Amino acid sequence: MLFVPQRILHSDEEEAKRKEKKKMKAKKGWLAVKVGLEDDRLERFAIPMYYLHNPLFKPLMERAKETYGYSTSGPLRLPCSVDEFISLRSRIEGQTSWSLGLAYDQHSRYLKPV
Repeated sequence: MLFVPQRILHSDEEEAKRKEKKKMKAKKGWLAVKVGLEDDRLERFAIPMYYLHNPLFKPLMERAKETYGYSTSGPLRLPCSVDEFISLRSRIEGQTSWSLGLAYDQHSRYLKPV
């Protein structure tokens, strides 16, 4: 007997769920977070993992622990407004850019042609 593989057909709803699940995955080295103070106005962001160790980000992680505890399903939820989060992200990125620039300046003499 010859076995002929059958194509599995998905309903539109199943296909939409599958695409949404694939879209929600964060890239390697990144973490998905949901930000907002109200359940109906949560926005999803992806942040680099190094944010978790940044001193500017730690107070927000403490608030998340106090507000939601340790167990969660899905993205990490952060208890702050979207505007507050965007401001914090800008400060962290500015700090990172500055420190990378400083490191480049300190070692740039080794990168210049002689």
